[in-house]
Amino acid sequence: MKDNFENLISGYFSVGTVIISKEVGEKVNFHELLRILRSHANCNWDNLAEEDQRLNLEAAKSHTGFVFSKYELNGVWYWIVTDFTSNITTVMTEEEGERLYKEKRDGFS
Repeated sequence: MKDNFENLISGYFSVGTVIISKEVGEKVNFHELLRILRSHANCNWDNLAEEDQRLNLEAAKSHTGFVFSKYELNGVWYWIVTDFTSNITTVMTEEEGERLYKEKRDGFS
C-alpha cells in the first residue's frame, strides 16, 4: 500500500510518500500507524541505541541518507525507514526488515 500522509503528519522532517507492507496493513489500524509515523518524524527514537539516535539526527538535519526507527504495538515490533534520497518512508514488521536486510547483505557478499 502506498499513500502520501504529508497533510496528516507534521514533524522535524517530512516522511514523503509512505509505503506499508501488506502485513503491516493487516495488523496495524490507521490511527496506530499515524501515531508511530508522527513519533518517527518528530525524532522520538527512544527504542534505539544512543549512537543510532545520533546518526538519525544527523541524517534528519541534513536530509541525506536515511532515518530508522522501531516501535512496538501489541507485542509486534515495526520498523520505519525514511530514505531522503527517494523521499520515501517504508513501514514493515521487524521480521520483514530483517529478511530484507539479510537479502541485501547476502547480495553484496
